[in-house]
Amino acid sequence: MPLTAMQVLHGLSIFGRDVCNFLYAVDVMCVTVSITTLCAIAIDRYIAVTRPLQYRTVVTRTRTCGVVVFLWSLSISISFLPIFLGLNQSKDPEYQLCYEDPECCGLFPSKEYTIIIMIIPFYIPSSIMILVYWRLLTEANKQLWKIKQSALSMQSHRRNKDCKENQKKGVNSLSEHRALKTLSIVTGIFLSCWFPIHIIYLIRTFCPTFISEFLIFVFLLLGYLNSACNPILYSRSPELMAAYKRLLRLDQRKARPVNNNMMTRIKRTLLGKNVDSEKECRVIVIRKPRT
Repeated sequence: MPLTAMQVLHGLSIFGRDVCNFLYAVDVMCVTVSITTLCAIAIDRYIAVTRPLQYRTVVTRTRTCGVVVFLWSLSISISFLPIFLGLNQSKDPEYQLCYEDPECCGLFPSKEYTIIIMIIPFYIPSSIMILVYWRLLTEANKQLWKIKQSALSMQSHRRNKDCKENQKKGVNSLSEHRALKTLSIVTGIFLSCWFPIHIIYLIRTFCPTFISEFLIFVFLLLGYLNSACNPILYSRSPELMAAYKRLLRLDQRKARPVNNNMMTRIKRTLLGKNVDSEKECRVIVIRKPRT
């Protein structure tokens, strides 16, 4: 952001071509890793909702770290490497003059590079996220409706103890639904802020004189505005804030010990209820703290 401000006020050419390339490389890398990480989170939530019993065996710590390393490696490989090696430069003689001029700080990528950084790191993950969250919200609304109907029936046909247990289940599901809704809002605003600049860049690639530099700058600022919205959006979810506190070591409470017998308890529950398929069963494992 400070380099962008200097570019607007004084022109970034005072720092030379290397700083100019660094700014564009960081810009491409951050947008790429943001959209791909949001896509990974969407897939993670989809697995948690559709395959709750296998979630801990599918989404392990090792696989999660591998996904994070892969996303950052992908982002760096399509940003820093092509830009600093000159593989992204357009072959147009007019643009080559700018690259040779140390006081020129324009970025004029080739059509091939523009299409690559638009389709692979943005349009494909965006399409996946829209589809996944649409499926997730549909499934979450169905489950929420079932919980409300079950709560009403439990209040009228069962004992007070059963009603309290059902209310606990409802609270847990409502909490998950609220976190999913927050993530959907975060993703929606992210796409709304970054879609215009990606559309403008595609138009500019094939019609260079049709789009002005001022319009590109305005839509680029719209994308940067998304960063200012994130603290407000994420703070709406108590679950996400609790996760941030644990990651930043701000939560002084001792973490609950891991129950190694979780899968055994789930299997016993399934056998005890004679459940034939996973879809017919909803198992809630209550971890009892050690005394």
